[in-house]
Amino acid sequence: MSLLADLLSPLFDRRYVFKGKRDERPLTELCKALMSSQGEVSGAVIAHEILDGYATANPAGKRAFFEFLNSEMDIDAEELARLVSAYKASKTEANYRKLVRAAEPKRQELPDASIRCPEPPISL
Repeated sequence: MSLLADLLSPLFDRRYVFKGKRDERPLTELCKALMSSQGEVSGAVIAHEILDGYATANPAGKRAFFEFLNSEMDIDAEELARLVSAYKASKTEANYRKLVRAAEPKRQELPDASIRCPEPPISL
């Protein structure tokens, strides 16, 4: 679980207790929801659901989760190539920012999205 811990470790330095109905969405959907989460509370709840879901997943479910992180949450190579060309043609700050953003895999944004949690758990 070390890769998952590395991805989500910024979340976990305080205890969290959630007394509500468990979110039954697949881990992949929970990750997408965390990435689009605007609120601290919803981000915290979703982050906990991801961890709980991973902890209770069978080996096939865990493998599917990492395959999702490796494929759907990876760099868009075509978009990156387009942005490299745009930057070569015009080395503006705006083009540079777009290029740098596209060069970062979406999976690396998971800790950034989850760090908004006001009281992250320590379950890792």
